[in-house]
Amino acid sequence: MSWWHDQFAIYRAQDRICAEIRAKRPQAVTRPTPVAMPANVVDAALVCVAHRELVSRASLLSRAAILRCTALLGTLAQAALAVPG
Repeated sequence: MSWWHDQFAIYRAQDRICAEIRAKRPQAVTRPTPVAMPANVVDAALVCVAHRELVSRASLLSRAAILRCTALLGTLAQAALAVPG
């Protein structure tokens, strides 16, 4: 139990350095979003082309639509979380 307690101590601390670390963690996750989201859209298109003979068109188009919506939402969320400067 002590190991877990030590690993999460930074999230309980109230000093400025710990607060900066907590703030930078979501930024590190969302920073590659502008590159990753278009890559997901391209991936969806490639999967549709590669599997067009094996899977129903409705299934492929729904998968592509879901990925495009996810990409759009991820890009919008990243833009909303962007810190100026």
